[in-house]
Amino acid sequence: MQSSKFFIRCYTVIKLNIIFVGLMFCGGIVLGVGPAFSSITQLAFEEGFAYKEITWKKAFSLFKEDFKRGNALFYLFAGAFILLAYNLFLVVQMKGIVFFVITFVLAFCLCVLFLGYFFALSPTRATIRHLKTF
Repeated sequence: MQSSKFFIRCYTVIKLNIIFVGLMFCGGIVLGVGPAFSSITQLAFEEGFAYKEITWKKAFSLFKEDFKRGNALFYLFAGAFILLAYNLFLVVQMKGIVFFVITFVLAFCLCVLFLGYFFALSPTRATIRHLKTF
């Protein structure tokens, strides 16, 4: 019983990845990454590991609904992430205790930014009940 549960979860993740790549190409790669990730995240929150409920039709309808919002969120957070990561790159090369502290602050900010993006994708669906399925 446990092995079938494991394989169902693996199959669901593989299916979500294939749908993500398909949606990303539908958006022309550059404009497709944000909405595709948003659609996949919403599908994962809504359906969990019910692989029969995760369909191309649902994913594409979510992709079309969230195209502008998904791109706006993705590029906003990607820009902020690149800015913080570049600052971290510069600070790591400097010596001194102040720069050591700044390194940890920037690393913490990068983690918070990543989590903020994850929860900004589906603010009403990200509840504790849904997070327990992962």
